[in-house]
Amino acid sequence: IDTDKFVYNEESRRFNREQLHLTNNDFLFLTVGRLTDQKDYPNLLNAFSIIKEKNSNVKLVIIGKGELEHEIKCLVEKLELSEDIYFLGARKDVDKITSACDCFLLASKYEGFGLVVAEAMSSQRVVIGTDCGGVKEVIGNEGFLVEPKDHTALANAMQRVINLNSDQRKGMGLKARNRILDKYSLETTVAKWL
Repeated sequence: IDTDKFVYNEESRRFNREQLHLTNNDFLFLTVGRLTDQKDYPNLLNAFSIIKEKNSNVKLVIIGKGELEHEIKCLVEKLELSEDIYFLGARKDVDKITSACDCFLLASKYEGFGLVVAEAMSSQRVVIGTDCGGVKEVIGNEGFLVEPKDHTALANAMQRVINLNSDQRKGMGLKARNRILDKYSLETTVAKWL
């Protein structure tokens, strides 16, 4: 992970939240991934729907494109979440947008290493991931892990993060970044290979 690129930036947070017309009171979830079956967007959207019923100020940004885009957008409309979910398509500035979120989500059915989770952790974001593939190895104890294909468990983890105060989220974010620095930074990886 390029920990110099994926780093929390207050200016990026402010700018990107302004672009989305969010206030300081809005709680923003972010997910990054292709719009495919593997990433299990129905799981994520059903969990978000549960959370939205209890928290009027929650929003979700989805970064990615894929063959299921139409179906996913139809599900968003069916769940009446169009006002609260932003589709940003494929982006080259994910590192900057990550600073804008309060929590990063990965709801995949299966996954390899979980690169986007590690990048979000490097950016000092609280992360929630499904226990699939290498995601558990990446998160360790510095985030929340839930079973795949269980939108109720995912919603419960999302609510737990919402319930944290800003100091608790900041503390978790710092521990998450330190884990990436210790285990997955470019410098650490090069040193291991050498």
